[in-house]
Order: sequence, then C-alpha cells, then structure tokens
Amino acid sequence: MDGDPSVWYSFNMAKPHKTSLAACGEHYVASYLSGMGLVVALTRGGAPATDIIVTSQSGGRSVSLQVKSGGPYSHTVSKRNPKNNQWTWRVGASASEKPSEYHWYAFVFIGDWPRENRPPNPEVFFVSSGFVKKTVAENPDSQRDWFWMSEETAADYSGLAGFRKLVAALATNEFEDTTRS
Repeated sequence: MDGDPSVWYSFNMAKPHKTSLAACGEHYVASYLSGMGLVVALTRGGAPATDIIVTSQSGGRSVSLQVKSGGPYSHTVSKRNPKNNQWTWRVGASASEKPSEYHWYAFVFIGDWPRENRPPNPEVFFVSSGFVKKTVAENPDSQRDWFWMSEETAADYSGLAGFRKLVAALATNEFEDTTRS
C-alpha cells in the first residue's frame, strides 16, 4: 500500500458525520424502492419533512417519505432479556403532528455498514406516520422526540413486510372523471 497507513486508517475508520449517515440512508432507501419497481425522486436538501417522493410505474397516488438513519446505536440488544431488544431513532417534534396516510417514514439501520459487513446491514423499516405519531405519543414527555419499536413489532415493518404496507398506501382506484354527466 502506498502512503502513510495511518491516513488510510483514520479516513476509513472514522465515525461517519451525521449528514453522511443521513445521505447514506436516503440513497439506500431510494435504491431499494427503485429496485422493487417504484418510481423514486430524492428531494433537494432542506425540504421540510420529505426526503423522497414515491409513486408506482403507472402514476397515480404518491407518498412522501422521511428517512431516518441510524448507526450501531439504533439497535439495542439485551442478551439477558431478548424481549427488551429494540430499534430506536430520533424523529423530532414534528412526528407528533397530524399524520397523513400519504406520509411515511423509512427508518434505516446502517450499523457499521459498509465498513463491517455483518447482518443485518443495512435494514429498512417502512412505517406510516400514523403509527409513528401513536408510538411517540405514548412516550414520556422527556422522550417525545424518539420513535422506538420492539424487535417483535419491527418484524411487521422490516424489508418486504414494510414495503408491502407502503405499496398498499400507493394503491388507488382509477381516476374518476366527475365532470361527465
């Protein structure tokens, strides 16, 4: 290897900056959904509450996604009591506002990926804003900015299971032309 190995180590082993972690999650979700056949558009940086807009190949209804990315700290594992295992992401105060059937969250567990390639890296959970609001509202006041799910609950929203829920939100009846008599 050419050059000073300490430079390579510090570059490759440094903790990712939160904006890099967020961008990694957004691009991962966009590629996942595109790979599943949906039409995906990343919004410009700074768009409030929406990172990705998703629709089907046939058009029609669209859904906005807010992506929340987490590193290794997002998954808590209790070896003594596995029922306490949970996934956690900070969502902010806006999560407790009025939910919409057309606004969803994509919670991404990046973990140490791609530096370490241990499963489950990455893992994505597609969750409706209504479920997020309900969960956040049940938290004590000091934890209202946090969304969490037990591993048991998370299985209903992980990967393909969550994707199916998102696709159901995109499902729509054909446009009904009400201008005809």
